[in-house]
Amino acid sequence: MLEQYRKEIDQIDEQLVDLFEKRMDTAKKVGEYKKERGLEIFCPDREKAVIKKRTEQTKNPAYRQYTAEFFEDIMRISRSLQAKVLNGAQNFLYQPADFLNADLKVVYPGVVGSYSGEALNKFFPAVKHKLNVNTFLEAAKLVADGEADFGVLPFENNSSGAIADTLDLILSEHLFIAGETYVDVRHCLLGTSDAEMEDIKEIYSHNQGFVQSGLFLSSLKADIKCVPMENTALAAKYVAECGNKKKAAIASRLAAESYGLKILKENIHENSGNTTRFVVVSNKLTCDNNCDKISAAFTTRHKSGALCDVLAVFARNGVNLMHIESRPLKQKDFSYMFYIDFEGNLADSNVADAITQIKETGAELILLGNYRTENVR
Repeated sequence: MLEQYRKEIDQIDEQLVDLFEKRMDTAKKVGEYKKERGLEIFCPDREKAVIKKRTEQTKNPAYRQYTAEFFEDIMRISRSLQAKVLNGAQNFLYQPADFLNADLKVVYPGVVGSYSGEALNKFFPAVKHKLNVNTFLEAAKLVADGEADFGVLPFENNSSGAIADTLDLILSEHLFIAGETYVDVRHCLLGTSDAEMEDIKEIYSHNQGFVQSGLFLSSLKADIKCVPMENTALAAKYVAECGNKKKAAIASRLAAESYGLKILKENIHENSGNTTRFVVVSNKLTCDNNCDKISAAFTTRHKSGALCDVLAVFARNGVNLMHIESRPLKQKDFSYMFYIDFEGNLADSNVADAITQIKETGAELILLGNYRTENVR
């Protein structure tokens, strides 16, 4: 009996294949029509109407849910084919980045001795014009306004995670990631030349410095006050200028050397391999054939399975998703944006297809950059 049922299914499937090919041929013609007229692939009202009509057409009420799911898949597959039609002549507006030009103006947040300055020197060893400002915001705005060619900003740490301020600024200032570099972060407790551990009453640093040195801080006297500053090197400079042995800073050995401070305790960070990823930002989308990593952000429609629909696009197109995390949308309570990194180049056909198909799920996607991966040491 089972074999008989299987034969019946095989006969039905043969008919379905013929009908499926006819439907895809027609869907392709629709894609060509839309391409000629600059129309959007995704038409939610049309799709809802088709699914509703076919669901109502289903005679057995127990099958109506499956009919809806079947036609949702058919519509998604049709959109995928139409995306390939549109992507045949798609060009992304980008240009190669000129990182080797010694006359570039590059900005970083912090002062001499900061980790951001170290990242700049590592990525731009030959650049002559290095600008430093106090805050991430100032650095981002100089790049956005074209007063600096590139900026170097901390993006994430392997101990304390993403640095939310940087991602927020990239989005709000409409910047793009043009490159990345990694810096070993070795925090020290720095004091004045006459200071000893028992003298310290206040410690200054960036919030990340406090988080990454949490165990060390918890071992100190309870009455010691932690005061956040814009960056670690600025904290070191402040302690040096105050000349007060009761004040200390969490910063680098380079900061100690730069401001004549005494190292009271070395390597106070919890993670022995403490590393920060820095991104190079530009006000243009830059890319060349060597770029193999893409960053983007997206929001989904508020419906069941919306995130799953987006993630499935990567699998269908053979694109490796390297990283995903959610970020709250400040303008909407309890709504979220997703930040992603994935492998590929914007010139790759499967990447172009994936980007288009993500948009066709109803998600709003923002490209944040295509750049070359730097391997962590």
